[in-house]
Amino acid sequence: MNLFLTALLSTSLMISAKAHADGVTIDQLKAQADAEYAQRDYTPAGVAHAQTALTQYQGLLTKTTDAVQLAQINLGVAKSYYFMGDNSTDKATQKQLFAQGMATADLVLKNYGINDTSVATLTDALAQSLNAANSANKAKMDLLAEALYQKAANLGQWGQTDVVGALTRWPELRNIMDFITKLNSASTDSTGKVTMVSYKSIHGFASYRVVGRGYFVIPGLLGGDKTKSEKYLGLAFTSSQAVDASGKALNFSTDGYNNIDYTDTLRANGKAAQAKAILTAFAAANPKDAKIFSAQDEVIDIVRTQKEARDILNKM
Repeated sequence: MNLFLTALLSTSLMISAKAHADGVTIDQLKAQADAEYAQRDYTPAGVAHAQTALTQYQGLLTKTTDAVQLAQINLGVAKSYYFMGDNSTDKATQKQLFAQGMATADLVLKNYGINDTSVATLTDALAQSLNAANSANKAKMDLLAEALYQKAANLGQWGQTDVVGALTRWPELRNIMDFITKLNSASTDSTGKVTMVSYKSIHGFASYRVVGRGYFVIPGLLGGDKTKSEKYLGLAFTSSQAVDASGKALNFSTDGYNNIDYTDTLRANGKAAQAKAILTAFAAANPKDAKIFSAQDEVIDIVRTQKEARDILNKM
């Protein structure tokens, strides 16, 4: 990796945010965009909040040269493109928005010397090199893992708008998610003990969910595999399984999409009773119960997928 860039990224974590003429810092402006994005939901008004957030994030890109701030802002742009695309009903618009999301995530990845996300580029050797150089800097590794996730998430949805393109880039998508599981960062507990933590759990174990869903939606003659789908989605489900206040395991995942995707595959594999039990338990859960759903679990997505669960149950 370019030594100047490495130094810039490391130093930028320590410098304070620069204030503009009006006294408002970049970090404060980004916080405003984050707050706007947090008000999004799957209604016209909620989508408008996401559009406003996107505009605010984009407006910040020319206001700083700090590498970390630019990475954080670009990730805000990428996730906003994803949300806007996910809420569009026009396939051409969706394809364009998801492509823009991928391109924006790529801008962040370039800061780590990753110029593309092909299978030939994202190798075990590169993961080892990135870990060796950066694992002690958790904030830096967090940004890298999130950029890879945003690239994969937008790529996966882009593939829903371009079947031929999806089949061509399926190996790339699988490899991005596998690559994320090979990254780690140092975590220090209250006693001062340092352990290395993998990023495989990012976004509700998306490293398993995205691959499992891919195997489900791709036709069998073209590489799809319902058995492999169940394997990967089962890993996502069990790895994120909810527990109650006493520590008892509950029969659903804290990630709503894990529940929907896993039960889709179970039903396709003739396991409707198992799927029904999961959907029933998930649909009955309180989405605002902090003892079950952690801070990282978006309430709007829990509510959305609970509605999907109830719709599926009504048809079973």
